[in-house]
Amino acid sequence: AASSMSGKSAVTTNGKLFSPETVASSSKSFLEVLHILTLQVHTLEECSGLHKQLPFLDHEQKALSSGVNIDSYLKQLLHVPRSLVNVWALQCAPDGPLPSDGSGENRGSVLGL
Repeated sequence: AASSMSGKSAVTTNGKLFSPETVASSSKSFLEVLHILTLQVHTLEECSGLHKQLPFLDHEQKALSSGVNIDSYLKQLLHVPRSLVNVWALQCAPDGPLPSDGSGENRGSVLGL
């Protein structure tokens, strides 16, 4: 059910409001997310070079190691599954509940969520 609070639209789900304030009060800060992503990128870089450093790896392990790269990782982070493309809660205002300074096209991606 939709309700209005000081001119801003919000959605009530089980008695709780879903609004920009809800997102702002999230327990995960931007710096925490950035830190995790940075650690993942460094780990990815290490894994991608294993096939060069360890000559005893079998063919399958070498193929996995050589196929890993930061570009493919970032594409996975920005990919929006078809099931989330037109989800109302992920759309920008006025069509959805949250404003966006950008296009909001990747809001349903791993990085966006």
